[in-house]
Amino acid sequence: MVGGGLGIYHVEKQKKNTILPNERIVANQSTVSIGMLRNGNLIGGTSVETPGGAESQAEEAGIYLFDWETKNVAYFHKPIRGTREISQLYIDECDRVHGLTKESLYFVFDSKTKELTHLFDLGEYGNVVRNGFVYDDYKQLLICLLSHSVIQIDIQKDVQLKNIANLASEATSGIVLHQGLLYYGSGSHLIGLEIE
Repeated sequence: MVGGGLGIYHVEKQKKNTILPNERIVANQSTVSIGMLRNGNLIGGTSVETPGGAESQAEEAGIYLFDWETKNVAYFHKPIRGTREISQLYIDECDRVHGLTKESLYFVFDSKTKELTHLFDLGEYGNVVRNGFVYDDYKQLLICLLSHSVIQIDIQKDVQLKNIANLASEATSGIVLHQGLLYYGSGSHLIGLEIE
């Protein structure tokens, strides 16, 4: 099959599950990352990949604005030409979209002006890891986990990136920050990493 629907589950009412087909969101694409704007609307990141063996019907992934009230997509934008998947999303306090593509391209997209404001190639630090973003509220830094490194991103004034750790064991699943330790999966192992 090509494309994936967006599922909405109402926690309080339980058992009420709504599936919006991909044709209603972005035809022939799947939502693989999602974040919420301050007004309650959603930003979704898509993928054109078809890991089940189907032939992809689209060439480029993008991000869309989902209006929560109308349950419709207000716009779809392709911030980076040629990318096949927007793997990670984080929405900051200014409603800027911080994203990471399958090709390890980190970008910042202004959801109001629909402009790409920053773009960095992080390929030298490894491949994308699912659930690879976590925000450190105490230090006000975005942490990005790639397969070989941990990148610290200062998003408060201007976007500044710093490699804070080269991993001894390759990361295969994403991160949790708890009491100053950063946890990630490496195959069947759970690894805790102390970060300054």
